[in-house]
Amino acid sequence: MSRSVGITVRQLAHAVVCEVSGELDLVAVPQARERLLSAVSDVRPPKAVVLDLAGLTVLSAAAAHVLLDVAERCESRGVYVCAVLAPGRPARQVTELISAMPVFETVVSALERITAQRPDGEPPRPVGTTERGEQFLELAQSMLAATTVAEVLDRVVVAAAEMLPTADLASITLRDRTSTLHTPVRSDPLADRLDELQYRFHEGPCYDAALPTGPGSAACADLAAPTAPWPKFAPVAAELGMAAVMSTALLASVDSHESTGALNVYSRSPHGLDDLDHDVMLLLASHASLAVSHTRAVDYAALRETQLRRALDTRDVIGQAKGIIMARRGVDADEAFQILRRASQDLNVKLVELAETLASHHTELDG
Repeated sequence: MSRSVGITVRQLAHAVVCEVSGELDLVAVPQARERLLSAVSDVRPPKAVVLDLAGLTVLSAAAAHVLLDVAERCESRGVYVCAVLAPGRPARQVTELISAMPVFETVVSALERITAQRPDGEPPRPVGTTERGEQFLELAQSMLAATTVAEVLDRVVVAAAEMLPTADLASITLRDRTSTLHTPVRSDPLADRLDELQYRFHEGPCYDAALPTGPGSAACADLAAPTAPWPKFAPVAAELGMAAVMSTALLASVDSHESTGALNVYSRSPHGLDDLDHDVMLLLASHASLAVSHTRAVDYAALRETQLRRALDTRDVIGQAKGIIMARRGVDADEAFQILRRASQDLNVKLVELAETLASHHTELDG
């Protein structure tokens, strides 16, 4: 077992208590998974399982999925399983977010619940798997299949767009060794532009969250409101069609408070991003953080090359589409871009995809 984590198993009359303490990080996951699954493999109803996590100081995203796996194995045999976590601890938020596992503040209160019967005389029901838990499990599996950091970050951005219903755009900001901010992955070229505006203005949610000792998260529910923060960025973002924004820091390591970047989401709906979205982003950001912190040397040059190549490809096809609109409408480049952007919003099609369609099929669209 890793020196950073300890696991103790106690056999009680009505339950098996698995006490997990220390740092359950990515390094400790394989052995912790084997030990926990072995401890619960022979448990059958009416006996229950209590995961005592009160002594945990670190719970990584990968480790949280181990707990979910333990809960699912117990449920498949009809075994009741619950967790013990102190209020306000990050591990409690993660556990409640990815699973319907009941959470108690002490082992005693958990055992009282187990020994107490419901009015109908039946034992406590086993935990059920939530849809969001399944989504995070799929994300973890897809990350394991990725071969580069860029692929992992790409999948985190895709997951953000899928798991946050009102998130229209998503991106990841990284801070390289020279403290330069850039956006290696994004769901739409407009996210590139919004991020770059923040880097230029030296203000905005992703700029704040990506600061080495920044606030950890930054958000605005209504960018068009007079009270909106970021006096330079907010009005420009609102003009570009964004109404709400939220950014969450990526940490340099599981036990570090220093940011190395940020996960960013943008919504066209005022107040479209709420506290639950923030919780989901925290877990998604932990996935992205793991991809960066557990790679010995992140190839920033490769990420930068990927970003520049995408930017050049995007600008090329958008330039072609703008040229077609300018020739047909007799407008200048700025007005051609605004026409393209409005059409993208009205049709709910990504701007670059609309530009590609126009550039490759403009003769068919003449009518």
